[in-house]
This record gives sequence, structure tokens and C-alpha cells, in this order.
Amino acid sequence: MFIVDAQVTRRGPKRSLTSEQIVDTALDVLDASEPLSIRGVAARLGVRPNTLYTYFPDRTALERAIIDRLLGLADPALLTGRRAWRRRVEDYACALRTVLLRRPGAVDRKSTRLN
Repeated sequence: MFIVDAQVTRRGPKRSLTSEQIVDTALDVLDASEPLSIRGVAARLGVRPNTLYTYFPDRTALERAIIDRLLGLADPALLTGRRAWRRRVEDYACALRTVLLRRPGAVDRKSTRLN
């Protein structure tokens, strides 16, 4: 990093997207029943595939970000509190089901790895 006029600047290309935009677009690709690929997501965003590698090192990392997004949308706070643990898990599972019903393309992911 270089200090120029008391501002810190970074080397490399200027980031024109956010990882959130990329995940949103990847979910749109899945919802359209299209196969998930870096090339397909990049095409929808109007950028070259290499651009996405600035944000995610590979498709697996993008898939993990999608899973994280979906799990987060189910409100992980439901897993905390004073209620019985089974009730907390049931509530979270119901919330996750609701999220997945809204994003059907994300459910049928045979190639997605959770590890």
C-alpha cells in the first residue's frame, strides 16, 4: 500500500462490485434454473469472469457465500435464547425452510459441498 495525500491506496484493479452483488446475482442465476458458473454470473453482471476472482477465489467459495447468505436470511438469532434447544432448532429450521422455498434454485445443488 502507498500513502498518497494522507490516503491509503491499494494496488490492483479498482473494485467495481461488492461480494453482496455477486451473491445476489448468483442466486438469480440459480433461481432461473441455470447452472452456476463464474462465467454465467459474470455475464449477468456485465463483467469479465476474471473480475469475480477478485472477490471469490473459485466457484466453491462463491457457493459457500451463497449458503452463508441463505443461512443468515433464516435469522440465526432464533438459535439463541432461553427456550429449550429443540424449540430453537425447530424455529430456525422452519425459518430456513421459508427462505429456501423463496429461492427454489438454491435447493437443488448436487455439486454444493458444505465442508
